[in-house]
Amino acid sequence: MELGDAATLLLAACLMIFWEWKRRQRTSKLPPGPTLLEPSGYLLQARNKGMLEILRKVKEKYSPVFPVNLGMWQLMFLCDSDSVREALVDQAEEFSGRVRAELVDTLFQGHGVAMANGERWKQLRRFCTSTLRNFGMGKKSIEEQIQEESQYLVEEMGKTKGSPFDPTLAITHSIANVICSIVFGNRFDYKDQNFLNLMGSINNAFLDTSKISTLFYETFPRIMKYIPGPHNRVYSHYRALHDFILERVRINQQSLDPSCPRDFIDSFLIRTEEEKQNPQSEMNTRNLVETTIQLVFAGTETTSSTLRFGFLLLVKYPEVQGKVDMK
Repeated sequence: MELGDAATLLLAACLMIFWEWKRRQRTSKLPPGPTLLEPSGYLLQARNKGMLEILRKVKEKYSPVFPVNLGMWQLMFLCDSDSVREALVDQAEEFSGRVRAELVDTLFQGHGVAMANGERWKQLRRFCTSTLRNFGMGKKSIEEQIQEESQYLVEEMGKTKGSPFDPTLAITHSIANVICSIVFGNRFDYKDQNFLNLMGSINNAFLDTSKISTLFYETFPRIMKYIPGPHNRVYSHYRALHDFILERVRINQQSLDPSCPRDFIDSFLIRTEEEKQNPQSEMNTRNLVETTIQLVFAGTETTSSTLRFGFLLLVKYPEVQGKVDMK
């Protein structure tokens, strides 16, 4: 372990002791869960096994529903389908709010459909749902775009001529292109440098936010922002995404035809103009840029990860792969 990592863990452990002492001074009606020091015993293993393994151990010791105190934050983990269903379906209204994440909030400051709350979230969600549906989401037309992009993906994989290769980039690029065709109105060639820069920023941002130092940042932001590490590199990745999207917005503004929206950005710009006299409107450039970043980032990473796991399962179970090939 590097010296910087060791110092970070030592500092975090000391602060955990303080917060645990403060927590024990308060009474709580929450279900039983680990003390602050207990999860810290697993942190040295987190670099190799990840946070999922830590949470599995906590679940085995307590129950599928348990609280974890992280500094000023108290997180409730739901680890089975019954608990998730009760929270998100049976008591959906009570669980509809969104917690403030320090690192993400520093970047987006509550803007964009994925990070907003209250009336801002309602307006942006309503617009995004209807607009994305207009551009094919959930309809037959999007299937045609996916099929077209899948052909480019097959061609890209065919260039390996049967030799072993890592499909991560090819899959990520194909998923991103489907999203780009809706958001920007066009797909990109897999070798396009602007596209590669966009994908690189998304990938690097995801990797850096997955590091253990980001967990410490969420717990002790005022201290961690002065400590170098991956958590402090995220802003540069976000800045690259922001500048790319902002430039696309400017390009669309110069050739905008209100009677014929070409993509998501056009539709947002048209609605912004329509509501410019409404002081309560959340349709503005800031929300446009942040929402677009979130759509591209979240849609690309989640879907490509799902597909990679699907390919991995097919490799592990060749008999299932054979049945797919037959169809």
